[in-house]
Amino acid sequence: MATLKAGSLALVAGLLVACSSNSETKPGTQNSASPNEPGYGDGPVQDRTLLSFFDEVPSCAIEHRGVAIDFGTEGMVGRVESASELEPIERNGATWSTIVDKELSATFTLVEPKHLFLSARLAPLSGKALSLYIDGVPLGSTKFSGEDARTVTTATSADPFDAGEHKVLLRFRGKPRSSEALALIDWLRIGWPDDEESTYGAPTLADVLQADAVIGKTPHRALRLRTPTTVRCSLRVPKGARFRTALGLLGNGEGDAEVVLRRDGKEPITLFKRHLKSSESWEDIDAPLDPFAGEIVHLEFKGMSATKGSRVLYGDPVLLVSTREPEPVPAAQVVVLVLWGGVTRDELPGYGDKPVHHLDNLGKFADSAAVYMQHRASVSTAGGNLATLLTGLPAAVHTVTDLGSALPKGVPTITQRARDAGIQTALFTDVPTSFRPYGFYRSMTRFVSISPAEGESRSALLEAASFVTSTLEREPAARIFLVVHAEGGHPPWAPTPKQVDALPPEKYTGDIQPRRAGQQLASLRRKKKRVRLPEGDRIRVEALHQLALAEQDAAFGKLIEALANVEEKSLVVVTNDISSGVDNYFPEELPFDEASLKAPLYIAYPSDLAEGRMVEEATSTEDVATTLAAALGVPLRGAWGRDLYRVTSGLALETSGVRYALFGETHTARWDQYLLREKTGSFSQICDLSIDWSCSFDRRPVLPLLSAALRQRHADFERRAKAVRFERETVELDDETSAALRIWGALQ
Repeated sequence: MATLKAGSLALVAGLLVACSSNSETKPGTQNSASPNEPGYGDGPVQDRTLLSFFDEVPSCAIEHRGVAIDFGTEGMVGRVESASELEPIERNGATWSTIVDKELSATFTLVEPKHLFLSARLAPLSGKALSLYIDGVPLGSTKFSGEDARTVTTATSADPFDAGEHKVLLRFRGKPRSSEALALIDWLRIGWPDDEESTYGAPTLADVLQADAVIGKTPHRALRLRTPTTVRCSLRVPKGARFRTALGLLGNGEGDAEVVLRRDGKEPITLFKRHLKSSESWEDIDAPLDPFAGEIVHLEFKGMSATKGSRVLYGDPVLLVSTREPEPVPAAQVVVLVLWGGVTRDELPGYGDKPVHHLDNLGKFADSAAVYMQHRASVSTAGGNLATLLTGLPAAVHTVTDLGSALPKGVPTITQRARDAGIQTALFTDVPTSFRPYGFYRSMTRFVSISPAEGESRSALLEAASFVTSTLEREPAARIFLVVHAEGGHPPWAPTPKQVDALPPEKYTGDIQPRRAGQQLASLRRKKKRVRLPEGDRIRVEALHQLALAEQDAAFGKLIEALANVEEKSLVVVTNDISSGVDNYFPEELPFDEASLKAPLYIAYPSDLAEGRMVEEATSTEDVATTLAAALGVPLRGAWGRDLYRVTSGLALETSGVRYALFGETHTARWDQYLLREKTGSFSQICDLSIDWSCSFDRRPVLPLLSAALRQRHADFERRAKAVRFERETVELDDETSAALRIWGALQ
């Protein structure tokens, strides 16, 4: 353990004072965090569990006399790589993986330099020999004789390996027979020399987790650690979070427990130490984590030492936060989702630095809504984001990832569930990428598409407003789920001659033609070399764009007016389809970077709940879908998102907060300012967007613990997505949609 600096010692002292081992901790009695602000309920403050470390152990790193990887379990996810999937099997009560490829690699992280050796529990099948490497350095090899299970161990490296990320390679020799794999593997140990003389026992998940640890007739789900063992779990610390556990010793004798908090590039901090003796009761620990709020940390549960045969127990280790129960959301009679096209987040009320005078109605709406400041799309195409909003599925699952893909017919949608529940569903669109061939019309009781070829006579927002008005006049208690995909500021534009005459610049003589602007700008986008518009053309395009947005804003105002009689029973969501605007000439498929994924999000809840809130918690498109489904009373099974009202009220704070996105073969996982970028079969890197927005430098060497945690989370996401992924459906365009896409600028 590295020596703590003076500042760290003072912090530890404060934490230790708060860790009461002599007083019983009762739910709701400790409130190191401020509860939710007044207006979100006036009930008692209650402790809410945000994270159970017992449940998280499969995603945590386990060290026992070295780093251990338990094969055949979830503990492999994000750590083990193989060209073919490693099939799990059970053998003699243990979990194993079947190896069919000649190379198998595993990634691990050291917190300090170590001399290392490798050890693996194997059962050879058709494999003839095995060579083992760390970072390309050969540590040993062995030939197989027979098929009995055995433990293979190399010599210790001559030189120490540095702290940081490293890779193990297992290279087999032999040709697998048609019906038989090369070998089975139980566990892999990246070990370091110690003075322990006992036989090594791998800390498998079955060995570490005990669901019924009982001391003094009190049961707990516990981490059961032989010594020396460390379980390291990564998390983001929410504001007001506390760590709670019950310490105990299994067996007779004595032992030592310690919990350490690590952050890349900083000295480790000991949260507490305890000397344990066999007793009739657990020792309760409750430690505030306020000094680390908003940080990504790596919490280590350590079994330091114990009498032979005894185990250190961490009973029900959890992360808690104290909150008040918020006011329940009234049932929504009308749920409205509005997507604006041709607009970027920074030019909208609440997000940009400048007043937005031409969007007065949206500005008023923003004042009455909750505004989500860290919202992020999951794909950089308009159709992909609409698909996620209607299904709650990430793009990696619903497969709508480009202009040539349609929503697969078998994908369940919120609209289908709503319609089955007797709710009227409607989609009004004047954006060609949501026309009939793209499949979003399914399950709509009313579907209206307005082609840009029709000119200025019709508007999706205005017709949606008329639909709401007529429906509620005819049936005041009607339940409605309305989706409006509005053109926003996207060309082509249809100003009147009088409006054109008033637009800047004066005496304009350029080539931009409002009705052909979509095609003109598309031709510039397609040039290999970036072409910048002449100054006069740029001013004219910006003026036409703002004029179009002003007219859309007026139409949006009409839609809000149509909801006046059901305002207290309405949930209205406003976002954009993609960040497409003047600066990038309105593409339909954005380059895959963080700027293209930044999205606005406004939600006006029934009864003005959360009015005027600025929400800094990271949110995603999947969260919006879950929120829509909850408001409609048709919850999504296996939802990938969170109900954003619970996020806004402080009940769904994230200890992970990782948001995923997909574009073709490039994948990203973002955790606060840190971004993992991977391309299938190519590169992988970690960026710190707070200092490198362009993602030019790989930060993995200086962020090894975070890198390992983020990679593991991304691999788990990919595994879950692959298990439920739909078959991609290619769009079959009709003549009307093809013509609309050409005028829009999406097709040549």
